[in-house]
Parts: sequence; C-alpha cells; structure tokens
Amino acid sequence: STTSSANLGNNSLFSLEVDISRLADDSYIVTAYANDSVDNTNVSISNITLRVDRTPPNVTTVIVNNLTAKDYYNMSIGLSEGFLTFNATVNDSTTTVQTVKFGFNSTNGTEENITVLVFGGRWNVTLNLSKLTEGAHSIKIYANDTLGNLNRTEYTTFNLDRTKPSVSVTCSPGSPTAGQTVTCTCTFSDAGTSLISGGGFNGGAGTSESTTAAGTGSFTSSTCRAEDYAGNSNTATGSWTVT
Repeated sequence: STTSSANLGNNSLFSLEVDISRLADDSYIVTAYANDSVDNTNVSISNITLRVDRTPPNVTTVIVNNLTAKDYYNMSIGLSEGFLTFNATVNDSTTTVQTVKFGFNSTNGTEENITVLVFGGRWNVTLNLSKLTEGAHSIKIYANDTLGNLNRTEYTTFNLDRTKPSVSVTCSPGSPTAGQTVTCTCTFSDAGTSLISGGGFNGGAGTSESTTAAGTGSFTSSTCRAEDYAGNSNTATGSWTVT
C-alpha cells in the first residue's frame, strides 16, 4: 500500500491504496486517524467496512424427493411419479446468497433455468414431470452471492421412463392331450431403464414352469411379472387347450 497527500493550505488530502489481492476473504474495518503537530487526534470519522469475497456460495445439501447423499444420482422415475421436488441448502460465509437457479437439461441439449425461492432455509422447486420427454435429464444448481461469485458445481441426473417392460409367456404344446407335459416359458425385456433382477413366474420363481395336462378345456399358466428400475411393471400369462 502507498500513501499520498496534496497540500491545501492548512488542510491536506490523504489517500490510501490497498492491494486487495493480499487480503483473505473477510470483513475489514478501516479507521481514519488525524493528528496535528501538537498531537491532537481526531477519530470522529465513521469507520469504513471493507468486505473481500472471492468465494462463491456453498451448496451443502441437495435433496431430491427425500433422497440425499448422492442416492439420487442416475435415479429412475416411472409412471407413478407426477412431480419431482428439489431442495438445496445454500449458504455464504462472507456475504449473502442472492439468487439460486435450477437448470434442467434434457437429452436434446436445451436448458431451462428456473429461479427458485428460499423456504425454511432451503431453496426449493417442484418440477412437473408431465412436461418432460422420456429419457435422460440433468439438473445443475447455480448459486450466486451479492458480489456475483457463482457456484455451479452441484448437479445430478435422472432418467424418466414411462414405458412398461415387455412381458410374454408361450406354452408348448398349445393343444396337448391329457397326460402330456406342458412347458410355459416367460420372456421379458425393457427398452428404458433396464430390468430389476428376479423377474419371472410368481414374481421371481423362474422363467420356466411345467405342468401335466389334465381334463379338457382351456388352462392358463402362473403369472409372469417383470419390473424395471423406474418402478414400471407388467405381467402376462400363457394358455393351452386340452383336447
């Protein structure tokens, strides 16, 4: 820092330049002291508060539909979900948080930024999922303080899947005679978020079952069920006719 003066009769104009790059983020108080030649001191000028802040706000907690600790990363959302709620705890140790925005980015590369409001210490927004197409989506949090420092490091992704798995059951032979063995096979697939393991007859008892044809008329297999990671499920049964 340097000090300079300009003589104005019995008055002098003094200035002080401070190299802010040498100061850590914090609040500082600048006080002006004036002494004359007989050591009379004047400190009547109000103190000046200088605040140095180069640090963006801190996003400490993100909650997505009550999921925390990154459990929401790559979460899958299915038919039963109509809305998705986002809550973020944002604070700034030096100044104050001015704005928080949630940027919703879809697979086509476009981003919609929504300015959110603070409630109960958390910044929150509810997203209507009916406005989104199926597929992968990402959410980024933008947090600004009053000096324009920006934090955009927090993000998450989710996959919106409204399509049920495909499930089918075939039984062979389809027209057995009494006493023949009928074998039914369950097949299932999912084009969206992939299937949870354990699908099959009776909720996971295997993908094949056999029975002995008896009597006459039409008969059906056990129910085969499959569920994907978004919670969408589907069922199917096979049939045969004993002649």
